[in-house]
Amino acid sequence: ENRHKFNKVISEMVKHEDKKFALCFLDLDDFKHINDNMGHDAGDKLLIALANTFDENLPKNATAYRLGGDEFAIIIENIKTTADVIKLLDDLREKFRTPINIDGTNITLEYSLGIALYPEDAVNRKDLIMYADDAMYYIKEHGKNDYYFYNKALRAKVENDNKMQKDLKTAYEKGQFGIDLQPRINTKDTKEICFEALLYWNHPVLGKLP
Repeated sequence: ENRHKFNKVISEMVKHEDKKFALCFLDLDDFKHINDNMGHDAGDKLLIALANTFDENLPKNATAYRLGGDEFAIIIENIKTTADVIKLLDDLREKFRTPINIDGTNITLEYSLGIALYPEDAVNRKDLIMYADDAMYYIKEHGKNDYYFYNKALRAKVENDNKMQKDLKTAYEKGQFGIDLQPRINTKDTKEICFEALLYWNHPVLGKLP
């Protein structure tokens, strides 16, 4: 299934708060490495093999959608508890342990997957997609080849990171950065060897920050 169908399905599903479902965003780990070393034809064959794995192994209450490149979404319907989602994802991960032969090379698929639950985490399409995406990128930056459920602590971290990026951009534009020169001393004869240039930030509220 494709992105257009996915957006249409999600838009319809969030109209029914009495029907709990999970939205999963999946991104293959190191897919660029495969394209660069084996060629894009091999990468395409791998994506087809991945789609076939979904078709053959996902239960009837789960559907996979290709969003573009090596990014996929999985919608798991009719769930009662988080344990239902965990069991499905653990079973799927076990299937992915079997290597796939692409042009004579065995490749074991590894992926990072983020999950957001409806209606617990969000009741609209935009937030649900954003939270599943946040969870996916979190696990991609913290070990890969695993899954992670969205939570409030993650949202706070993402919002803090976004604010920091904006503040740093403003600080650069307003010339709030400076440099301190710190001598490095030889402990044997106390002679100065050189100087280190240390960047600091004259924060308007927090003061001088290293």
